[in-house]
Amino acid sequence: MGGSNSCCSSPSDGLAQFVDSVPSDGKALIKVVGAKGVRPTLFQSSSTNECWCVVSIGGQEKFRTTVVRNMLEPVWQEETQINGFYSNTVLEISIHDNETCLGKAALAWCRGFNGEVDLQDSGDAAVLRLKVRHPTDIVYPIGPPSEFKFRAQRATTDTKWGMRLDTQNNSRLLVDKVEEIGPIATSNDEVLPEHRVKKHDVIVGVNDTSGESTVMMKEFMNNVDITVTVRRGVELFLVLERASENTSLGVAFLPKPKGNSLVVTKLLPGLVYDYNTAEKDESMQVQIGDRVLAVNGEESSAEGLITTLSNITGTFTLTVHKIAPASSEELAGGKAYWYYGD
Repeated sequence: MGGSNSCCSSPSDGLAQFVDSVPSDGKALIKVVGAKGVRPTLFQSSSTNECWCVVSIGGQEKFRTTVVRNMLEPVWQEETQINGFYSNTVLEISIHDNETCLGKAALAWCRGFNGEVDLQDSGDAAVLRLKVRHPTDIVYPIGPPSEFKFRAQRATTDTKWGMRLDTQNNSRLLVDKVEEIGPIATSNDEVLPEHRVKKHDVIVGVNDTSGESTVMMKEFMNNVDITVTVRRGVELFLVLERASENTSLGVAFLPKPKGNSLVVTKLLPGLVYDYNTAEKDESMQVQIGDRVLAVNGEESSAEGLITTLSNITGTFTLTVHKIAPASSEELAGGKAYWYYGD
């Protein structure tokens, strides 16, 4: 990180504040990475589904990204230098499609920023991934981690942690739910957003244990003070076409699934195999250990997902959960990891 970068936070009012700012000459490098949560999960692709981002100051447009099409999570990865971003100005950001504004945010002046900004007038969890730095600084500040440590404590071993875990994968734990009240929620309130545990995170280690779900669960049960290694997850959205109920999906799941997802245990000839063959980027392919979270944007119990997949025909979407890698090399090389990779 070159120079003296400041930090910006992203509070719920959508205006990210500057901290420890220094005099500005109005110049800034802005990189619009992408956005999450701006489209409904039932989004259907078509030739008219376009999406772009506009950066303005004082109502005057400074930069407009290229148009991306048919993306549930639009990704731009576009950078430009702008002028006029002074300490008394606000960077105005808005995301649009052919019909409406999908969300907007504001960023007060800061020398450096690399993270997410909450989008207003959009979905509850809609965020924009944005980077800002002064042209004389060599790199952007460090961005959100794909892996981090998280500590939580409870009064006694009888106190519930306030988190529901899925143990279907033998080597790691999926966070199925974080309760609003409990030791996990308390610890979440004490750390920055990028270090909070949330639904669909993956726990790969608990204290000094890793690699075995049953052992990690015992650590949760037997201790009042835990430090967990958390890995973020990413989601793929596959659009598949099934001619009939007899057409193979191309995946096999655990014989007696439980919880609210389906763990992929085998890849077979069929729709998913054909999708993988056509997709050359390995990060975008479905792999053993990935999970199906939803069909046509609808979450359900594991049994419900099986029933839906057994009967579905025509065009449908699969929401597939993958674990993000920890290494920067893998993150940078995979299109699916756009949110964390540089």
